[in-house]
Amino acid sequence: MREWIKQQLNEKNREKEAERYAEALYQKKMMELDGRAVQLAKEEEDCRRNLNIATKNYNAALAAERKAKEQIDKQKELDDNFTELSNQVFGDTLTENPGVAQSSFRSSPCYCGQMERNESRTDSRN
Repeated sequence: MREWIKQQLNEKNREKEAERYAEALYQKKMMELDGRAVQLAKEEEDCRRNLNIATKNYNAALAAERKAKEQIDKQKELDDNFTELSNQVFGDTLTENPGVAQSSFRSSPCYCGQMERNESRTDSRN
């Protein structure tokens, strides 16, 4: 009977030891998984931060490109306006070039008949 009690105590001690060993393995595995979860969370945060930085840089580049395009368009419009103004100032219309006044249907300038009539009236009054 004593032998049987010793055997039962040894078996109970082995079970307790196996349980402690299993618990230690479980705790070790849980620590490893927790460490891995922390590492993955850190890597995810780093990835999110890098993505935000890349998005910010992309948006800044787009804004700079849009601003440069707007500046080019504005300069082009100013150049076009200046060219149009120069053409108006130095063109035949404002410099009263008589060649511009000639009709494509008549060989004489449009205002010549009017001027001849005005001259004949002036002559007749004198």
